[in-house]
Amino acid sequence: EGAITDRAGFSIDAVYDGSKVTVTWSETGGTNFAGYEIYRTKLPNDEYAEYEIIAGRFDDYSSTPNFTGTAALGTLTTSSFEDDLSYLPSGNGVYFYRVGIIDWDEDSDERTAENGYTGTTEENYEDNTDIGKVSGYARVVID
Repeated sequence: EGAITDRAGFSIDAVYDGSKVTVTWSETGGTNFAGYEIYRTKLPNDEYAEYEIIAGRFDDYSSTPNFTGTAALGTLTTSSFEDDLSYLPSGNGVYFYRVGIIDWDEDSDERTAENGYTGTTEENYEDNTDIGKVSGYARVVID
């Protein structure tokens, strides 16, 4: 995705403990904060790499094998995420994680039907947000 580039607005850490990768960060969103998204790829330094979104504000990742825990990705307090890697066929490889801070396109008083905010909060999130900041890569070796 072109919105994710080599330019990074903050740092994150990622640690593999033998079964999961824990991603942590301390950056919070601003006044138009809409949520966090966690991305994973095997291709670093390529803004057009195929990023897998492994967590987002409205996606139910609790039913998929690569999500554990209940990270509240729609709040300012979320600063960690656990990626359960037990589903990987071989369990081996090098992965790169990034965290995106998602912002609403408009200030709260401008989130009106005239500006395209016509659905539920989830629909508005899908249609009226952009990546405000993205972290640098955190490299993890799974062996």
